Amino acid sequence: MGSIKLLINWIFALSFYVWLLAGIPTLTLTQLDIVTRNGLHVIDGIQWTGPVAPGGENYTFFGDIEHIKRQIESTPGFDPSVFNVINSAIVDKHDPLMKRAGGTYNVECTRSSDPKKGAILTGYLVALKNLQDLHGSCSVTGPVCKRFSCKQDGSLGLCVTRKTPFNIECAEVARIAQILFDTMLRDFTGKVPNKCRILKGDKKSAIYYSGDVHWSLDGKWWFISAWRSSCLLQPWLTIPSPWPQKASDFIINP
Repeated sequence: MGSIKLLINWIFALSFYVWLLAGIPTLTLTQLDIVTRNGLHVIDGIQWTGPVAPGGENYTFFGDIEHIKRQIESTPGFDPSVFNVINSAIVDKHDPLMKRAGGTYNVECTRSSDPKKGAILTGYLVALKNLQDLHGSCSVTGPVCKRFSCKQDGSLGLCVTRKTPFNIECAEVARIAQILFDTMLRDFTGKVPNKCRILKGDKKSAIYYSGDVHWSLDGKWWFISAWRSSCLLQPWLTIPSPWPQKASDFIINP
């Protein structure tokens, strides 16, 4: 009798477990697309290094641009005038990756009447504005595409295809991203015919944009990307502990 009762309880437990699994939502292809960009895994947030006051020592923070700015402003000794500093004190002018990017660039741009294929320009422009007054170094370690700013459905990312750390001035990221948006704006007004490939719709209905700027450094292994991905889907980013982080506390692995 006891063994029969145990069997019945086991059957009920198994049925309940199967019912729970059936109720767990599975990721659809559309949801999976959100975490990739040009075949690279998308991670929210970059590594930022720079001073919180002009001439001060460097700190290292992580997150998207707004998250990093909040960390800068919350650090003891913060001076608002640091956001007016154009050139970062951490830049090594002998490091070719930290110089102003030279050479040519290739803009790849598409637009569509399907909102799932791109975002409207205003979202990208607001996301870019958040970056324009950010001093210091923006860093990622590939292969990855890291989203550094987002507004509504307009996501901006710094992407690296090699398995290597990549450092560039945040101001330079903003400058290159501006090239992409200037191309989109000129195309939208008809000043650059056929510059952006139309995926769906016509020039009047195709108002959703996505695109990349591939730079000419060493085989185009890094680029800046603009695509549609809802900002609300970004995970919460936690401030690392201990905080604040001094840049001198970090050891960069070769």
